[in-house]
Parts: sequence; C-alpha cells; structure tokens
Amino acid sequence: MTSPKLSPENYMKTRARLLPLGECYISKSWKESGLANIVITRRHVTGNLTLGFFEVDLYCLGVKDAFWKFNAFPGIIKDILANQKEYSEPGNEFVPVDYVLAHNIIYGAEEYAGDLGFKPHKGFNLAQYVLEEDDEKIELIDIEFGLDGRPAIFLGREEHPSNILAALDKSVGHGNYTVINEEDMEDIDEEDQDDEEFDEDNTDEDDFDGEDIEGEVDREGNLAINPESRFLFSFALAREIIGKKENQQIDKILQNIEKWKINEDDAGEEEQFATDEEKHLYYRLYAEMTIDTRKAIPSIKQAIIDHPDSFNLHNLLGIAYVEAKLADELFQVTEELFRKFPGNIIATCNYLNRLILNDKISEAGQLVHLEYDIHKQFPGKSNYLPLEYLSYLSVLINYAIAKGEIIKAAAYAYGLTLMEWTGAYQDTADELYLTTTAELYKMLVPKDLFNDISRT
Repeated sequence: MTSPKLSPENYMKTRARLLPLGECYISKSWKESGLANIVITRRHVTGNLTLGFFEVDLYCLGVKDAFWKFNAFPGIIKDILANQKEYSEPGNEFVPVDYVLAHNIIYGAEEYAGDLGFKPHKGFNLAQYVLEEDDEKIELIDIEFGLDGRPAIFLGREEHPSNILAALDKSVGHGNYTVINEEDMEDIDEEDQDDEEFDEDNTDEDDFDGEDIEGEVDREGNLAINPESRFLFSFALAREIIGKKENQQIDKILQNIEKWKINEDDAGEEEQFATDEEKHLYYRLYAEMTIDTRKAIPSIKQAIIDHPDSFNLHNLLGIAYVEAKLADELFQVTEELFRKFPGNIIATCNYLNRLILNDKISEAGQLVHLEYDIHKQFPGKSNYLPLEYLSYLSVLINYAIAKGEIIKAAAYAYGLTLMEWTGAYQDTADELYLTTTAELYKMLVPKDLFNDISRT
C-alpha cells in the first residue's frame, strides 16, 4: 500500500521546514524605503525549490503580501531576479541576504504591526512555513521599525489610508504617528513617484471617481499608471460611462461567479493521476520538456502510446506544442483531447480557447453555454479545481472579447479577484488578468477619450 499523497498545502504545513534552507534575497533599498521584498528558498533533494515571497512594511503594516511556490524548477530564481531588476525602481534589485536577518525583518515587522492592530496578509498563513520557527534558536538582530520612533504611513502607497489611520488613532492615538504625503515621499526616496502602486486584492472599483481618473492622465493625454492598474481604471471607467442596465448585468455576473465553489479537498490535483507510475512519468517528461521542448516531444508521444487513457500525458503534449510554437499540431491535439475526454473541463476549455484564437467564433459559440454558467456548462460537477475555474473564466473572457462584449469581458476578468489564489494558480490568474487588461484597455479607453478627460 502506498502512503497517502500530500497536497502542496499540507506539505507546506508538515514538511517544508524539514527542507534545507537555500538562497535568500531582499530588495536592495529596504532600509531607505522602509519596504522590503524578500524571497526565501528551500531545496528539495531533486534540486527543485519551494519558495516564500514576502512584502514587508517596516514602518507600520508588517507583512503586506505573502505567497509561496511549491517544488518549482531551479530556474525560477533567475526569472525572479530578472523580473525584480526590470520592474522595480532603479537601485532596488534583489541582493543576497543572510537568512537570520531576513527572518528578523519579517517577524519583527509582523510583531510591530500586530501591536498597532494590523494582521499579516492572508497568504502568510502558509508562506510562513518556508521560514524557520520564530523561537529562541534564531539570533535576535536589533532592527528599527517605524520611522524615527513612530509608525508611519505613506498615503500614496496605500489604497485605503482612511482605514489605516482609523486603526492608528485607536492603537496609538491621533498625532502619535507620521503621515507622509506624495511630496514627502519624493523628498525621502529622491525618486519619481508618478506611478501609484495598486493592489488588486484590496481595491474597490467604487473608490475611483472623476478626480481619480483626471489625476492619472498627463498633459499629453497619456495614462501614467502601471499595467496592473489599467484594468481597474478601465473597469471603474466602464461603470461610470455605461447605463444602469449594463451595471446591473455586471452585478449579476459577479453574483453568479461568487456561487462557484473551488474544491479544497486535500487530494485535489493528485487524484488526476491514476497511478504513481503515471505521476512520476509525467514529472520526468515535464522536466525534460523544460530543458529541450522539441527533443522531449517524441518521448511524450511514446508515453501516450503506453498510457492511452492518461489525460495528463495528452495535455502535456499540448503544453509542449505551445512551448515549441507548433500551432497546427497544438490545434490538432486540443481537438483530440476534447473528443477523447468528453466532459473534462480542461480539455473543453483548451479546445474552446483554440477555436476562439483561430477566429472560429461561431463554432465556439455552439459549445459555450448561453448563460455563461459553469454549473450549466458542466452539470456533472458541483465544485471545481482551481485550474478548472481559471480555465473556464479564460474561455468566457476570450469569447466575450472576440464578440466585442466589453462589459461581460470586464466582469468576468474582475471575477478573478474574487477568489483567494495560492502558489502557481496566483501566477496563472495574474497572467490572465493582465492579458485581459491590455485588451480591455485598448477597447474601452481610446486615445481621444484620454484627451477629453485631460481637458476637463
């Protein structure tokens, strides 16, 4: 009898701390900015990594964001370092950091924020297991929290400063904390702070009004906001310029999405593998594919011959075709999957997205349920795995965009923010969210509208 399989979540809770610590990184300007981005790694015997990511505010709020990745390929570190260098402020790239210092920053800020009435980000519940236990075995390092001995809030950095200020009034009393506005931030950072940071998890589209929109448009009529903000801007603007009927349609769609249930059973994705042999074969071939995709394709095809009923191996072939940019082969394998595995949500969604991408909108329309409802599209299930949920939302978004139904596309994309994602699913959701952002941004907010807004 084989031992019970652990879900990534349970592995994090019970095994992650048994893995040896690997490299740790921190954003270079953490002392000057009071905001630290930290990456902690642990190494598996295979060389793969389990990682924890922490955004830490040393001045007031503690752990503002936290998430984790389980059993990722080692190359992920190179991507993380490159992304931080490309998208962060100049001079704020990741640099190596001693684990003990990183530990003290994270847990020290979390304790400081707790005393002020602020809880760590919900992702910390699992991401903390990448860290060592916070006990006497960890050397204490003297780190200053707060700014000049007082809690400090940067108004331009937070989405809902009024809530934070109210909490500080309660915990330390009015006048006993520092409030820094945009002008003060420029003096402290000596950097251009034109682009506000947005956290889509904590942003309410109703907070955007005409003044917010005007402030984001420069004198040439160009938007001065980062890519993550564009959809929120577009979504808020859409609700401003459309009629009551369309707004009711958006509300109805979001209410429907909130009824969709994600399967949180511990077995989860593991149950998709019929045997341990299939599972090990799949991950071995996946590893080969990441090294040389085209070279791995014949091996994947042979594995499918040996395991003809394995959806995972068929799907892996599709992934290989995506990576190898073999469009014709990809369309063929997605259609084969759809025919061979009827009712499989991933197979159906992949096929629908291929149809849409190939401008076969009418064919896709014959398969998409008229009410855009996952329960009616797949009546045999009552709840769904995270990837199934994401795949179906991607179909609805792409189909709505292809038909020019901007309001529906915006509503379904906004539905991505209604769920709590973890691990790799967060990456998938983010990628879909930002891809949709770009499309809706072009469709909803034309250049002449920017000019009209900037002149108001």
